[in-house]
Amino acid sequence: MRSYLAALALVAYAGAAVLRAAAAPSWALGLLGVPALVLALVWRATALRDTAPAEQARRPVVAAARASATGVVVLALGVFVPHLAASKAALAFGAGLASLAGMTALVQAGGRTGIVPPRALPATQATVLAGLSFGAAFVLAARTALLELPPIVLPGDRPADSYALSASGLGALGLFVALAIQAQRARRLELGAPERLRSFAWLAGTMTSVAAGLGALGLAPVDVVLPVAAGLTGAVASTVATARDPAALGRLSGRVLAVAVLAGPPALGAGAMLRVLPWAAVEISVLGAALSSLGGLFAARLASGVSPSHGTWLRTLERATASSRRPDPDETIERALFELRALSDDGGPPPFLVRLAPAMTITVDRAGYAQTQPATIPPHIAEVAAEEPERVLRREVLEEATVRRADARPALAWMTERELGAVALLEDGDLPIGLLCLPLPAQEHAATLAEMKSLRALADQIAAALAASSRIARALEREEELRRAAARIEERFAALESELESDRDRTEALTRTLAERADRAVYSPAARAAAEAITRIAKRREPLALIVPPGVDPLPFAARYHLGTDRRGGGLHCHDGGDPNLADLELWRSQDRSPLVRARGGTLLLASPERLPQPVQSYIGVATTDRLGLVVIVPRTVDTLVATGELDERLADLLGDRAVALPPLSARAEDLRALVGDALVRAGLAYRGRPLGIEPAALALVVEHPWPGNDLELESLLLRAALTAEGEVVTRADLARAGLVAPAPAPSPARRARARSIE
Repeated sequence: MRSYLAALALVAYAGAAVLRAAAAPSWALGLLGVPALVLALVWRATALRDTAPAEQARRPVVAAARASATGVVVLALGVFVPHLAASKAALAFGAGLASLAGMTALVQAGGRTGIVPPRALPATQATVLAGLSFGAAFVLAARTALLELPPIVLPGDRPADSYALSASGLGALGLFVALAIQAQRARRLELGAPERLRSFAWLAGTMTSVAAGLGALGLAPVDVVLPVAAGLTGAVASTVATARDPAALGRLSGRVLAVAVLAGPPALGAGAMLRVLPWAAVEISVLGAALSSLGGLFAARLASGVSPSHGTWLRTLERATASSRRPDPDETIERALFELRALSDDGGPPPFLVRLAPAMTITVDRAGYAQTQPATIPPHIAEVAAEEPERVLRREVLEEATVRRADARPALAWMTERELGAVALLEDGDLPIGLLCLPLPAQEHAATLAEMKSLRALADQIAAALAASSRIARALEREEELRRAAARIEERFAALESELESDRDRTEALTRTLAERADRAVYSPAARAAAEAITRIAKRREPLALIVPPGVDPLPFAARYHLGTDRRGGGLHCHDGGDPNLADLELWRSQDRSPLVRARGGTLLLASPERLPQPVQSYIGVATTDRLGLVVIVPRTVDTLVATGELDERLADLLGDRAVALPPLSARAEDLRALVGDALVRAGLAYRGRPLGIEPAALALVVEHPWPGNDLELESLLLRAALTAEGEVVTRADLARAGLVAPAPAPSPARRARARSIE
């Protein structure tokens, strides 16, 4: 706001001085509101939008543009009455201020840089020369206007201030040309700077040509035209430096140049003819207007031809972007690369795409089919490209940066070997996924901002297609890997299932063989009752407690229980409570080593559970589920073991009243004949090569024996008898030799009476 007030005060003072010198009426001071409005619009248009560092860096350029606008307004006040000393002073001051501000802005009219830092252009000498020149003109004019001294007249009756104004304007124009050439050379690599400087050259050249025409034809005084041209050139330089879109500025300058070239000469010629032939003013005006209008009709076509935004590269990139919008990502890449082949129609290398992971080069032949081959990528090229504007790495930038950046040298060698002019980085989010490589242009020219933006748009489109293609390829690859893994798993599963089925068959066959021993003789009521009870409990999937007398093998009966359940395929897992390893509670709580876990799907046989520690018994009582069968072998009833403190109550509650007492041989008189015959047949076949029988007297002796050792005693005796028997049947003598002693006969009543009498 303070800068605006200062500029407004300066314009008001200059305007008041000019109007007073021109003896203008007092109401003319109201016309100063127009410059105030113009300055307000300029200040509003050049206001900084935010506090970002990039926006704050424009502050010096904005200040120069505002100063230039102030100078142009003062210059316009001086042109209002050109032949007064005050007007000449305003003309010199305004032209000088606008020129100095324009030179300052011109040397700062840079672009976007990356790995190559921007170059600083010294403008001290030019601004000093221009300032001294316009200062001298201002002093000469102010001397007459303020001190009312007579003007200094040079030979030829021309005032010295007019010569000073003309020389200052001409010198300022020359300095602008020199600064523009110097800036063009220094900032040819800055993206957007060539467009700004080219626009300035066209606009400044157009104004200089028009000023020269006006002065040469005598349509305007030279001492007015040249300062005005210099001031307007400074304004153009400030406008060019502050423009946010260099591409739009280039299109506008092209149109202005086209209009000046086609419509300017007819207008200037008509003005010159009016001075020579004033009597034909109407005809000359109509003809000049017609020729100028006709030239204006062709201005748009001429502007499109000279505009840098309509080059071959830009047209090819736009065509590639438009033709590659396909739903299929692979087709998008193919169409883009095929359209980009127009950049290498002169025989150069075709454009190609580099996929970073895996490193692969994708090219398209003349028929439009993609070809892939392994690629070698220089290190750090993606990181270097990410630092460049629009993430496009240009070869000329690398050539300039190799002195300072060692990491750029491999990338330059790689691009030089493949004759590449630009490499655009392709990203999926923040992850580099590829490089779009374009050949060197057919004609040497600086890359324009419009071309780089178009290349960035195409690169983003190809990056999205490449990312989608990569995702699809990875998905297909993962699908194929999963399919192969599934096939391997199925094969492994089939093999394990076959192996498990074989194990189950072997386990079930072994269990059936074991259970057959319990089915050899089930004729006695006690044996049938025990067998039926075991079968009934097995079908109900309930735990079973077997009360086993001495000498009776409980395994066949546990096998009968296991085969009677629906868990026969899970195996019969046998453990003895006397095993010290089973006394560890952590073993039973383990998720992989616990007997409860390993017996899932089968039957857990636990012999002598009363020998386990109480915590282990308690854990078994609460952790056993219906996922496994449970058979415990105890020597006495469950209640007795609980009463004596040998069995935990939780385990007893789990067993409940589902206890089966296996009958001793003394309760199985009906089964002894079958048991004896089976034992002798097996022993005879095993050791004699033929089955053995037993004589009735020997069988009667076996039946009469009480068998306190039960099955174990019977089988041991019969085995010894079979080994010592001399015939095909076992006799009483064989049993006697085996250790079975016949019971003594009971005494008769007479013998008992004699015995009592003797006593």
